[in-house]
Amino acid sequence: MFPTLVTSGGAYLVSIFAEPTSQPQPCAIIGYEGVATFNISNVIVDCQHNDWIWIDAPNTANNFGTAALPPATPPSHDTNFPGGRQFAATWTDSVGQKWLYGGWGLEVSGKTPPDLPGLLDDLWLYDSGSNGWIPAGVPINTATQGTVTTDKADLTIDQNTGEPSGFNPGGRWGSISWSDGSGNLWLFGGQGACACSGGTGLLNDLWEFTPGSYDVTTPAPPASPTHIGSYTETGTWTKVPTPAAASWGTLGVTLASNLPGKRWGAAFTTDSSGNVWVFGGQGLDGSSVPGNLGLLNDLWKYTISTGLWTWMGPTNSNLGQNNGVYGTQGTPLVANAPGPGGRQQAMLWVDNAAGNVWLFGGLGLDSAGTRNPGALSGLANGTATPDGALLNDLWKYNIASGQWTWVSGGGATGLADQAGLYGTQQVPAAGNTPGSRWGSAGFIDPLGSVWLFGGWGYGSSTASSTGYLNDVWQYVTSTGQWLWWKGSSDVNQAGFFPKDIPPSWGVPYVKNTPGGRFGAAYWKQDPVDFYFWLFGGEGFDAGGARGRLSDLLTYLPFPKPQ
Repeated sequence: MFPTLVTSGGAYLVSIFAEPTSQPQPCAIIGYEGVATFNISNVIVDCQHNDWIWIDAPNTANNFGTAALPPATPPSHDTNFPGGRQFAATWTDSVGQKWLYGGWGLEVSGKTPPDLPGLLDDLWLYDSGSNGWIPAGVPINTATQGTVTTDKADLTIDQNTGEPSGFNPGGRWGSISWSDGSGNLWLFGGQGACACSGGTGLLNDLWEFTPGSYDVTTPAPPASPTHIGSYTETGTWTKVPTPAAASWGTLGVTLASNLPGKRWGAAFTTDSSGNVWVFGGQGLDGSSVPGNLGLLNDLWKYTISTGLWTWMGPTNSNLGQNNGVYGTQGTPLVANAPGPGGRQQAMLWVDNAAGNVWLFGGLGLDSAGTRNPGALSGLANGTATPDGALLNDLWKYNIASGQWTWVSGGGATGLADQAGLYGTQQVPAAGNTPGSRWGSAGFIDPLGSVWLFGGWGYGSSTASSTGYLNDVWQYVTSTGQWLWWKGSSDVNQAGFFPKDIPPSWGVPYVKNTPGGRFGAAYWKQDPVDFYFWLFGGEGFDAGGARGRLSDLLTYLPFPKPQ
C-alpha cells in the first residue's frame, strides 16, 4: 500500500527506499508507475531470487553467429555472439571470465552457401565489462574497421585434423574441460576431427590454451581510426603430450602411464583441492586395443598440479557396458564395488566440505541393462547400439571410503524411463523426484545442495513421451528431498520473456523462463554473486520454434546461501 493514499485518477510512482543488505544484487520494480483508476495490485518488487535473466544474443533458434568487428561501443548493445550449438566446452578463468569452445552447431555467418550444422572449433570470451562476446584465439584480421577477413575457416565448421601440427584442438563436442590456477584453459577428449577413418572419431587428447590479451590499441588523438587491432582475444593452443595408448593401470594408483580411453559425453566436475573428476561417457574401454565401444562407468581423478590420472574404480569399470548394481537405497555399497551403470551425459558434482561426489541420471544402463525402445532424439534403436535408457538415479560417492550409495531415483515400474514426481512448486517433499533425462545442466551451491536444469527426458507423465525440459530442481542434501523450483512439468515448452519490460534482455523478472533444452553449455555457480550461467543447447526458443539456441542466461537460486 502507498504511505499516502493516491486519489482516483492520480499518478503514482513507486521507488525502492533501501536495497537489501543480504545480497549484492539490486531489486527491480515492475509496474512501478501509472494512473490509479482502480486498486493497484500489480506492482512487483523483484529481488532476482529464482529469476532467470536473458543476458545476450537472440532468443530465437537457429541463429548463425556474428563477429562484426569492431563491436558496438556502449551504450549500444554488442550484437556479437556464437552461433547456436549444443554440448560445447566451457571454462571460468582465474579472474571469473567465461569462455566457450566448439560444440555441434552453427558457424559465424558470412560463408556462401552456409554450412550445415557440424563440429565447431571457435573459441569465445564473454567480457562482463562490455557485456559482449569476443572471438578468441583465432587469426582474424581487420584491414579496416568493420571488415573481417580470415585465411582459414577459423570461425566456421572445422576442417582441421586437430593433430599436433594444427593450431587448435579441431572441431569437437562432448569434451571435458577445466581451468588451472594460472588461468589457462584445458580441454580433454570428446568426439571431433581426427586423422582417422571418416575424419571424425572419439578422442582422448589433451590441450591447453594460454590466454593473451585483447588485441586493440587506442592511438593518440586525432589519429584515425580511433582503434587499431583485430578486436579479438589473443592466446595460444598447445597440444599436451599424453601416453601413447589408454591405460587404466591399477585401481587407486596414480601412474604417469594412466590415461582414460577415448570418450564422448563424460560427466565431470572439479573440486577445491585442484582435482578433476570424470565419470563414464560413451567410449572405448580397456578390453582390447583400441577398445570396444560402449557405455562406460569408470571414475577418474586428474590432479591438475601434477598432470596425472588415477583410476578410482569401481572394480571392472575398465570394461564397458556394465549394468548398474544398486543394492539398498540409502545403504553404502562395499568399497570399490560396482555401483552406477555405464552412461553418457549424466551430471556430476562434488561437495568439497562433505567429501562426496554426486552423480545423476544420463542415458545409460540400469540394473537390468534396459535399452532405449526406439529413436531417442536422433539415436538409433537401442537393441543394436549401446544407448541404454534414460535414468533419474542419484548416487553419492564418498571419496575417503571409495563407496557408492544409491540415494534416490527409479519408480514403481523399475529404474529407467521414469516420469517425474513434481509435487507442488517450491514445496519440498519426500516423494518428489525429477524424471529420467540426459544432457542436463546444473551446479552445486555453497551449502552442498545440487541443482539441475532441463535436459531431454520425461516430465510428469511417461504417456507424453520424452522431450525438451526446462524445469529447475534442487536436491537438498541436508534433508534428502528434491524441490521443484521453476519451469514446467511438461516437455517441449517455449521460452517466455515478456515484451512489456523494455528491453527484455538484462532484466530480472519472476516470469522469465527459458525454453526446454538439452546439451546447453553452462558454468559453475559464481562464488561472488551466486549466478548460474547457461548458454544455448538444442530446444525451443521464445517463439516456440525448435532448433539450436544461442541465448545467454543467468539464474539466481533461492534462498541465498548464508
